[in-house]
Amino acid sequence: MKRSASVLTALLGIVAVAVSFAADSKEPPNLRAEMASDELKLHRVTDAPFKMDDAAAALCSRNPKNFHVHSDCYCHVYVNDAGLETMKSGKGVYPVGSVIVKQKYSDEKATETELFTIMRKMKPGYDAAHGDWEYSIVERTGMKELVSGRMEACIKCHTPYAKTDYVTRVYLAKDSKAAK
Repeated sequence: MKRSASVLTALLGIVAVAVSFAADSKEPPNLRAEMASDELKLHRVTDAPFKMDDAAAALCSRNPKNFHVHSDCYCHVYVNDAGLETMKSGKGVYPVGSVIVKQKYSDEKATETELFTIMRKMKPGYDAAHGDWEYSIVERTGMKELVSGRMEACIKCHTPYAKTDYVTRVYLAKDSKAAK
C-alpha cells in the first residue's frame, strides 16, 4: 500500500520540527501553518531521555535488516492528539491516524539525534496480524525516509506488546503527566 505524498511530507515535517525542538522543553513542537492539524500536533511523553534496551536500540537502526550493537542509545517519544489518551491510559486500541514518533539519540543528554522511528496506525486490514501499524525510519535531519511499511525488525520488537496494541510504554515515568 503506497502512502500519499502529502502524508509522507507531513510525517517528515513532524520529524523536522522535532529535530529543532528543545530537548529540555515539555511544550509540544509547533508545525508550520500548512501542517497544523490534529493529526500532526505532537506531545512529548517522556520526561527525560530514556535509555533504550540494547536489542531494541540495535533493531531501531538505519538499516533494520542489519542488526548491530553499538554504544548506549536514548530516546524521547512523542504522540499526536489521536493517540494521546490511549498512550496515557495504556488501554484500548489506538485510533486510526495515531502517530508515535521516537527520536533516538546517541548520547544521554539528547544533543545528537541519530534517527527517528515512526509508527502510524493504519485502517483495519493493513496488517491485522500486527495491529495495523505502519513503521518508518527517517534519517536524523528528518528530511529523508530510509524505509517504511511492514518492517520485520519493528514487528519483532513490538509483538510482545500485543496486549497494549503493540506499543510499549516502558519509557513513561510512573509519575509523569503522560502516564497519569
